[in-house]
Amino acid sequence: MSDGFGIICANTGHEEVGSRYLVEPLRASSRTRKFSGTLNQIIPQDRQGATIMAFAHWVMAHTAAQLCFADIQGQLSFGL
Repeated sequence: MSDGFGIICANTGHEEVGSRYLVEPLRASSRTRKFSGTLNQIIPQDRQGATIMAFAHWVMAHTAAQLCFADIQGQLSFGL
């Protein structure tokens, strides 16, 4: 679970009106795993990374590039 929230851009002149972003608080742990970045490409080395990248690519193809996941990251949680 996360304390994330969504933002929909208004007419500010800097973003396309209606652009949507998912925002969550800065992760304090150094155990965060990055699966993708905004300005670089991370090549997955295991099944978990390959699955997440496949899903991100599927979403992009399935929505004709209307949706895109960027800067995908997470932390391992035990006891859920």
